[in-house]
Amino acid sequence: MGDQFKTVDPSVISAVVESVAANVQKELSDYRNKSFPVDEPLVADQLYCLLEWLLVYGDHVCDHVKLIGKVCDALEGALVGVVKGDASMGASSRPSNRKRKSNVVRQSSTTADEAPFEVLYAAAINVVDPSTVMLPQVREAAENVVLHLLHFLHNVPGKEGIDILTSFIKETDDNEKKGSKCLHFVHNDNVLFSFVEVPTPKDDKKEENKETPKTFSRVIVRNSIGKYSWDTTRLFDYENMDELVSLPFQFQDDGVAQPPPVPRDGEAPLAPKPMEDHSEIPHNTNTYKTETDQLDVLLHYLSHTHPDCLPEGIKTLNVPADCAETQKKRIDYTEQSLVLQIEEDEQMIQKMQENVPPPQYWDMACPVPQLPVGTYHYCRTLLSHLGLLSCDNLGAISLLAGDPEKIERSLTQLDRTNSREMIKVGIIYLKEGQEEQYGVLANSAKDRTPPFYEFIRSIGWPIDLETHRAYMGGLDSKGTTGITAPYFATSTTEMIFHDITSMPTSSSEAGQLHKKRHVGNDHVHVVWTEHLRDYNPTTIQSEFNDVHIVVYPLSNGLFKIHVFQKENVELFGPLMHGMCVTKEVLPSLIRATCVMGNKYVRYTMEGYVTPYASRRSLLTQIVERHKADNDFRELIGSVF
Repeated sequence: MGDQFKTVDPSVISAVVESVAANVQKELSDYRNKSFPVDEPLVADQLYCLLEWLLVYGDHVCDHVKLIGKVCDALEGALVGVVKGDASMGASSRPSNRKRKSNVVRQSSTTADEAPFEVLYAAAINVVDPSTVMLPQVREAAENVVLHLLHFLHNVPGKEGIDILTSFIKETDDNEKKGSKCLHFVHNDNVLFSFVEVPTPKDDKKEENKETPKTFSRVIVRNSIGKYSWDTTRLFDYENMDELVSLPFQFQDDGVAQPPPVPRDGEAPLAPKPMEDHSEIPHNTNTYKTETDQLDVLLHYLSHTHPDCLPEGIKTLNVPADCAETQKKRIDYTEQSLVLQIEEDEQMIQKMQENVPPPQYWDMACPVPQLPVGTYHYCRTLLSHLGLLSCDNLGAISLLAGDPEKIERSLTQLDRTNSREMIKVGIIYLKEGQEEQYGVLANSAKDRTPPFYEFIRSIGWPIDLETHRAYMGGLDSKGTTGITAPYFATSTTEMIFHDITSMPTSSSEAGQLHKKRHVGNDHVHVVWTEHLRDYNPTTIQSEFNDVHIVVYPLSNGLFKIHVFQKENVELFGPLMHGMCVTKEVLPSLIRATCVMGNKYVRYTMEGYVTPYASRRSLLTQIVERHKADNDFRELIGSVF
């Protein structure tokens, strides 16, 4: 999709982003000033629309200072402008800290070259009573957008691919000691830090060195967006450096060849040339026949043409003034002191030269690092180097205390909660003349026509189900549901397609229940039909299947779209019933329609919680249950 945007005029992109940001501001402004009812899902969708545009075309937007300022204003309004007590809603005044943050964001967005998302994040994590938030869905969407921009803008996809955005490393990995402890911290009640020391792996190719640290520090970070880990070690290792050259202690230059002197052009200073005609202005280039000190000529000219520039007692500017008596004494004293210092240095060098150490001590020995004196030495060092133990973080960082097993279970539950929207979509293929469920489910890969095969390849990239580490959508990694499946993902969404032609067909079971078990439980179906009659949405009978997106390939190269949804599902897009689209835009529009259809179905379900809200809730529970109520002095004492 990003490659297609490269052909679009940047002004069009700017107009789209600016209009969406302006509409968000207008909705929130009307709500605050006139107490108009606001459609929270609509405003949240517009914020997520901004996110998608910024992630796909963020280079152009972030380089446009005024445009990114308008985006930041919209996000700021959604973060801090939907709280009870706002001055625009009739209260006496807004809190001073919120007003200050507002000014900071506005100044940064109009003067900085980069988007001040860090300032917006600081406003988002600022503790606000949840009961005072008037539009919780809007604020949740704004927090999610800001965090996504901080984490994934210009960072997606990573070296591991788009399917892996968070770390799978646990505190117990690579640690041979059972029951090894780790330090858990919480920062601003929103970010969890886990520090653990891991034994350094042995390298058979290298000889064991006593200077090599036995352990290294691993930090695991968890927040509402995902989980990340880094391995850190000290930068004190001479193993890979070049061997040091043995240098003798040579304090004098006796017997040592000196480099030749640097040649200098013009050993003698340029001779001054008095001017014969004082009315002639000196040139800035050397046009004289012989080399002349042009500065001397210029000073001589100024002395005769502008006598008012001459200091008192001075007849010409190109002649040095007489040195004052006091200044002359200072110069003489400095000169004598320098001569004495040179004599003392020569005597000292002579004494040091007479006391040359034996040759075996001529090599410079490498400094040996200090060995750790206790556990978590490198973890504490890393904490200190990151500045988390400074007084500036007083009250911001706290230790997680309590039963280690309970903390580990809570963190495991948090890790199992996906940070992206997970969508599974069924793909139904109808050959010409097929109308019954059994015949449709019996289709296999050999029944595909070239246009349908091309469509399958374009709607997502094929993944190996045996090695895939991300969302599987209920498919089996042992091959019972096929070897590959179409998959598509962004930083906000994971989508896997249950293609009935990719699943193995059972010759002994006419109902193909193993296929219907997956396709029948999908809320959204994409139907590719080559039958002459219109598709009947009840062909695959199931209590789910709320949305059917039917694709009819036409003889002129276009594709006709029919969209069917149940009565409780509202109208959505971008594809609408009766549209005809080209092959180039069909895959991206199908995916976007699947995302919106799944959203309109699942968001209407009672008790459904978005992935961001689910992780945020679990993180808040961990903080409330295990955060230690100690001051900064007790925190430092528990760490050191």
